[in-house]
Amino acid sequence: MTKKSMRVDGITCAMCAKTIANTFEHQEGIEAKVNVGAGKVLFTYDESKYSLVDLARMVEEVGYEPVLEETLDDNRKLRHKMRREIYIALFFSVPLLWAMFGHLELTSFVFKYFEIFLLRGLLLFPVNNFMR
Repeated sequence: MTKKSMRVDGITCAMCAKTIANTFEHQEGIEAKVNVGAGKVLFTYDESKYSLVDLARMVEEVGYEPVLEETLDDNRKLRHKMRREIYIALFFSVPLLWAMFGHLELTSFVFKYFEIFLLRGLLLFPVNNFMR
């Protein structure tokens, strides 16, 4: 029996995990444990009967995206994408927070100088179009 882990994209809830686990429940020689938080499935299977590609096909048939190989370059691209999304979110959310607290004396100077942007929705327009 071999134990291998596979990242699966699209696992968002306990029902997703249950669907994947039920798929392999009736297969002889395969046991699947799903970790929803990590988005991974831990397989314990008989290598003489199944390969990791076979397991990936079964996961794909259920409606999820298995990721078979991850290289350091793939991880680097993913980290770069996530970092960029965080910076964009901060760029657009910090002025909105300042506008929200503009009535306080401590932050009133921000509201006074950026009033034209914050009240007219000019800041919200790119955010709504970018996130779609």
